This record gives sequence, C-alpha cells and structure tokens, in this order.
Amino acid sequence: WFFTWRMILPLMENRRKQAEFIASASHELRSPLTVMLSSLSAMRGASPDDAARFSETIAQEGKRMGRLIDDMLTLSGTDSSHFTIHKTSVEADTLLLLAYEKFESLARKQHISLKIILPDETVPPCLCDKERMEQVLTILLDNALSYTPAGGTIRLSLQVISDKLIFQVADSGVGIPDSEKKAIFERFYRCDKSHNDKNHFGLGLSIAQEIVRMHKGKLWVEDTLGGGATFQVILNLVR
Repeated sequence: WFFTWRMILPLMENRRKQAEFIASASHELRSPLTVMLSSLSAMRGASPDDAARFSETIAQEGKRMGRLIDDMLTLSGTDSSHFTIHKTSVEADTLLLLAYEKFESLARKQHISLKIILPDETVPPCLCDKERMEQVLTILLDNALSYTPAGGTIRLSLQVISDKLIFQVADSGVGIPDSEKKAIFERFYRCDKSHNDKNHFGLGLSIAQEIVRMHKGKLWVEDTLGGGATFQVILNLVR
C-alpha cells in the first residue's frame, strides 16, 4: 500500500493542478465575456457617442480574451509534443537591444527610467530560438513595467561568465516576498492579489520559465539591491 500510494501521489497532484488550471482559466475568461455582454446590452438604445464607447470596450475586452487564449495555447503546447523551439546562432546583445527599443517609449510614457547595460567586450553568440527568447524578455519587461511605479527604474543587462550568458531585468518596484519567489512561476498565480492589471493573467512567467527550460537554461528571481525584483536568465554560449 505504501508504494502504491507513492505511485498514485504524482497522478493526484497532476489532477489537482489540472482542476485548478481549468477553474482559474474559466474565471479569467468569464470576466471579459461578462463585460462584453454587458456593453452589448447597453448599446441597445444608446446615443451614437455612448454606442461608440461601448463598442470600443467590447473590442478591448475581445483583444484581452484573445491574449489569454494565446497564452493558454502556448502553455498547452509546452505540456505536449507540439511545442518546439528552433535554435540558431543569435547575437545576445541584439536580443537585449530589440527588447529595449520595444519598451523604451512605453517606459518613458509611464515616467519610468529604462536603462540598458551591455558588456564592453564582444559577446559570443548563443544557441537559441530568437523569437522565443524575445518572448521571454518581453514577458519580463512587461512584468517589470506593471509593478514599477512612476519615477522608478528598470535596468536591462547582459553578462558573460565562463560559458554562460546571463540576462538580467532588474526593477525598483514593489519586490517579491521570499515566500512567493517560487510560486510566481505557477500558472495563474499573482503575487499581489490586489493588483488589478487586466493585461496580466498570471501566465507570463509560467510561459517564460517553460521556454527557458526548453533551452536547457535557468530562470529565477532575486531581490534588487535597494528594493524591487531582479529576474535572471542563464543560457549556454556557442563556443
């Protein structure tokens, strides 16, 4: 019985997580759907100006639902054999520069200082899926912008240590308690339960971790000196 129980435990845990995932997904999908149906109902008999406003709300919530479905499909792919990565030799500093350029104007709009620090020496290429690693950096930067207040700082940096390449996204935001540093990578988990950013469903970090794991790399979070969170990604270099 003891050994049978030990064999069954992982299956029970997997079933529990599946049930939690379905419940969380249903809850997240219900929210935009409710807003869309409510706005559609309010459009009947509304003035042209109000109707246009309700129409815009429906469009925004539709896009939000689409993002959630895309995230869920990505995670579903990582749980099966359908999720693949296509590794090529990629310039790591180019990856970081592209991420910086993508978010620089948004950071400025939110009155957040976005900085980039690149090594003085030439950085060897890394073997990775360029689009997937861009997705990882996008997730980390998007997350940092959401939890860093106006007047704060986000720093992108790149280091080469031995045969490893280390990407860092460090912010001066609210930080993450030690008790929750592992939990934030769980699906649909939100560290700050009062944080109501509708663009975040608690799936981004799960996706980023899966992508890094498929690259045989590591992703974790530490405290930023002076306050905030620093996410680090380690990949192997091409030698």
